[in-house]
Amino acid sequence: MGTIGYDIEKDDFYLQGLEKGLQKGLEEGLEKGELRGLEKGELKARRELAISCLQDGLSVEKTAKLTKLSIEEVRKLGKEL
Repeated sequence: MGTIGYDIEKDDFYLQGLEKGLQKGLEEGLEKGELRGLEKGELKARRELAISCLQDGLSVEKTAKLTKLSIEEVRKLGKEL
């Protein structure tokens, strides 16, 4: 008796499932990337605001409170000025 050969990679249902999985993965990846980009942009803006506050003579504590950055991070930014 011979064996029956079946190539799963040519099966229509397999290909449809593969396409749906790839599409879903791409959508999820784009969404995660977008969120990361927004978070990075927000953090950059808060750091820039902190630098401006420090340059205008605002205290480290007040700057940290306004920018929602940690006091340690604001101090670090102040040292970089």
